[in-house]
Amino acid sequence: IFPQTPTQWLQITKDVFIPTQGRVQEHIPPAMYTSNVVNNQFQLERIELVHDELLDLPDSVGSYVISSIQHFWKSQEQFIKRKQLYKRGILLYGPPGSGKTATLTLLAEDLIRKGGIVFIPSRNSSSLLWTLRAIRHIEKERPIIILLEDLDELMRGEKQEYQLLSLLDGEYQFNNVVYLATTNHPDRLGPRITNRPSRFDELIEVGMPSASSRLTYFESKLLPEDKVNVNIDQWVKDTAGLSLAHLRELMVAVTCLGRTYEETIERLKVMAVKAPTTTDGYLKKKGSAGFGAYESAVEEAKPCPSPCCEAELP
Repeated sequence: IFPQTPTQWLQITKDVFIPTQGRVQEHIPPAMYTSNVVNNQFQLERIELVHDELLDLPDSVGSYVISSIQHFWKSQEQFIKRKQLYKRGILLYGPPGSGKTATLTLLAEDLIRKGGIVFIPSRNSSSLLWTLRAIRHIEKERPIIILLEDLDELMRGEKQEYQLLSLLDGEYQFNNVVYLATTNHPDRLGPRITNRPSRFDELIEVGMPSASSRLTYFESKLLPEDKVNVNIDQWVKDTAGLSLAHLRELMVAVTCLGRTYEETIERLKVMAVKAPTTTDGYLKKKGSAGFGAYESAVEEAKPCPSPCCEAELP
């Protein structure tokens, strides 16, 4: 699919690069990429980041994660001195709309500004292996972030799971890489993910925004002319327990579409009540949410059928 020992990048179009031999291009531009195979030829394709303005909200889990990864990128010497692989894995879990994707996007943009690259694999986990091998053949020390959104979906199927676990802490490991994963369904992953720090070193719950985060969001997003007709304190009070996605819809519906505040907040509260929780499986068993309740999952876990799990770490 690509040359056995690629040394350069061949630029096919403005956004498409393939690994090749010879003197062509030593570095691909800092950006976010995905991969394709066209006519049996492996390609990296640049993706344009398009999104709302993102905020690093105060006292949020996202702020902690961003600070933690920024510190990791400054710690390479400490890993090398101790002869440890220079890699990190963080899994964010929580309800839809809580800000998991926004946190990943902020981290991706931060690395791109610093000259690194970000990769989003396809649903075929083998594309991730091909990509990392190609990049490391050509650019030995380039910082990389791998985004694994909806991890439970990516791991469906024994082959998919085996390939992904092999990359995380098996026979196909790479230096100078951060794996950032998300899931709305932590109960589907099991202890092979939730109890293996070598795969994901931190498991972090992303909950609904606090009052101070909601205040910051509205203060930042509302224009001066909006604030004349908005009681921000009331908005903060009424949106307790709602997600960032709900906050966005409230702001957009009222200020951009001219909907009434009363109708919109009532509609959003109904949506929130009817929405299924992401930890229903745990709530029924333990009466609490998130990985604080995963002990029952460990007790009930079945042996992993994948060959990569036959020899467990001590």
